[in-house]
Amino acid sequence: ARHEDAALAAYSDRVGRKVYGDQRRISIPLPKEGPVQALGTVFPAPLASCLSQIDAEAERIGKEAGIEPSSMKRIGNNYYEVDEPFFRLTGFVDGLVDLPRKTAKHAKGDELGDETVVLEVKHRMGKVKEPPEIYDIVQLSSYCRALGCTRGELVQCLRKP
Repeated sequence: ARHEDAALAAYSDRVGRKVYGDQRRISIPLPKEGPVQALGTVFPAPLASCLSQIDAEAERIGKEAGIEPSSMKRIGNNYYEVDEPFFRLTGFVDGLVDLPRKTAKHAKGDELGDETVVLEVKHRMGKVKEPPEIYDIVQLSSYCRALGCTRGELVQCLRKP
């Protein structure tokens, strides 16, 4: 974790934004109804706002309803409680950061607001992988999809032997 903290601090300095959500747990409850139901309902739609804003709203809703936020599932910007899942897809995100939105047709001066970007840190011995390993890309993509984020950044760091 010490090396990840250093990498995330360096990333934060580089982009000029605070990194949050380090070691945030991903836990996607998959329904008992089967794969068609799971694929059709389990992953949230892309976020309309930053995850930090949505999390604050979920905590408020959970407190009012007496529900632990970790037992709630997000659909878009809404949360609901999940009954007993068949199983869970789990992992831990290294970090999150809210950065300006990017689009192909972004005109200069247009303000699109911020979006949450998922960060996954990988430590390398000897050299940075170019292109990155496919399993690292799959992991990062899965975390993005689980959180409803459309962007992720793989942060590769060289470590001395």
